[in-house]
Amino acid sequence: MYTSRRLMFALVAIVALVAATPAFAQNSIGTLPSVTFSSPAPAPAPAPKKQVKEQGLGIFLQGGYTRSSTFGPDADFFKDFNPQGAIFGIGFGGNKSGAFGVGVDLNYGITSATDPDDSNTTVKTQYLNIPVYGRFNIGGHNTKNAFTFYIPAGWFFDVLLSSKADNGTDTIDLLDEDFFDGFQTGPLVGAGFEVARIGVETRFQWSVKQMLKSQEFEVADAKRFTFVVLFKVRIH
Repeated sequence: MYTSRRLMFALVAIVALVAATPAFAQNSIGTLPSVTFSSPAPAPAPAPKKQVKEQGLGIFLQGGYTRSSTFGPDADFFKDFNPQGAIFGIGFGGNKSGAFGVGVDLNYGITSATDPDDSNTTVKTQYLNIPVYGRFNIGGHNTKNAFTFYIPAGWFFDVLLSSKADNGTDTIDLLDEDFFDGFQTGPLVGAGFEVARIGVETRFQWSVKQMLKSQEFEVADAKRFTFVVLFKVRIH
């Protein structure tokens, strides 16, 4: 019996120890500070780069086609006289990165036409074309490569350098004969577009001066209308 009591007391002691052990672990370990592992915060996204306007003086190399006709009370006399040919030169300005700009060109034109009174005679002309214009830009104001539609409007000045009639046998200098007025001027308007530094532009020019200089002709009241199409490459 004594042995049985000892076994009983031992069993109770073991049960009490087992029951006390979790509480002891909780009281001792639970007071330790908890440690939390977390992934590093993602780096902030870079702010979008602000697009800077490309400004400065625009410079173009250009060339194309030109054709002239006449208008006015006596224009019918020249209805079959329509000089046409090539025009090329350099242009400045335009302010593509803005809504409005000012431009000026220096162009050289070469034209020829058959004399309506003599099919064997060809009139060849060389002249300087200097237009000064405002340019209204629509779209593409940030870079020189963006698509831009534009409208030029202004005034032109044409200086006749040479005008000769050649029938295969004789050559007549029409400037020396005071046939054509060597200076023409008037309004111009047009339309064009530019993308990736390549442009195409059309212009319409109306001279306010009479085409003929000599007062001996009854058809003195005839003025010149000129159509121009230019292909342009921006180099700056």
